[in-house]
Amino acid sequence: MTDKLQEGDIFYVQYQGKYFFGKVLMDIAERMPVREIPMKSFHDCYLVGVYKGIYDEPILVETEFIISSIFTQKKQFYARKDKTDWHFYKNEPIDYKKDISFPESITVVAKVGYCFRCGEVQLPTKLTKKDWLGDFDIQQEVHFRYSTVLMMACHYQNRDDLMDFMPHAFLEKEDLRFTEKQRKEVYNQIGEDLNISYYELALKYGMDLGRFYE
Repeated sequence: MTDKLQEGDIFYVQYQGKYFFGKVLMDIAERMPVREIPMKSFHDCYLVGVYKGIYDEPILVETEFIISSIFTQKKQFYARKDKTDWHFYKNEPIDYKKDISFPESITVVAKVGYCFRCGEVQLPTKLTKKDWLGDFDIQQEVHFRYSTVLMMACHYQNRDDLMDFMPHAFLEKEDLRFTEKQRKEVYNQIGEDLNISYYELALKYGMDLGRFYE
């Protein structure tokens, strides 16, 4: 176990006698300056991917993510009060053009309206207040305890029986990528391809993710 997790580190956490694997995709504070908007809300976070698989031994077999990216508070990994018992597994360097994606949500922007939000990208939609108060009330969250992320990993692998508490909401209320119908409608409104990568999307609107890696 190293002192701190680094970008590209794959780690595992033991919970309920099972092993769950995750990967640090981005250390927001280290990679993006706090002045960068709208990412400043996530300055104290790791962007983490959660691998498929619930294992009896700490051996990662599946290389696909069940949750491709989620924000979790960085300091809770090391705080004495709520320490996450994580263990370093191995490091696989990040290819920012392929590996980085962000949760997608709807946010209210003054004098603009209801906007699609993903990383640095913020694009106006045609959604109304009624839409937002209904099926499009999908707002990004920071998960202050990594145990909440573990509950998500259980839920999306049909293992609610392993959960020892119920999150106040699942990712359908936090991330358009978990709401196929709403995501399709929003992407239609912003005129984008559902399969576009985050790197390509941000670059299209003048925000080259590569500038944080130079």
